[in-house]
Amino acid sequence: MFGRRLGRRLADIRLHAPVHGHPRWVDRGQAAGMPALRELRRLAGSALGPVRQRARMRDALDHLAVHPGLGHTWQGKLVVRFLQAALQRRKSLGAHFCVDDAG
Repeated sequence: MFGRRLGRRLADIRLHAPVHGHPRWVDRGQAAGMPALRELRRLAGSALGPVRQRARMRDALDHLAVHPGLGHTWQGKLVVRFLQAALQRRKSLGAHFCVDDAG
């Protein structure tokens, strides 16, 4: 419940107080509809769980690239960034573990 409220609140925030200078409007882009959000959650959950596989993460990235309704929303772009960061990581971090790096 908290995650949904936070997500709605973050989606509505358009004005950020600048560190220096004048306030500016920030456009995050198109928001995903409920079916797309369900698919993004499914992709992120299967690819970015505590135990990860590089092939699964690459498959998720490929899926987002060929489905513009998912990858071009601001939530989809965020999942893409998470996937890219996870693929770049070569060491375990906390509870997250990539089975491809075991050995």
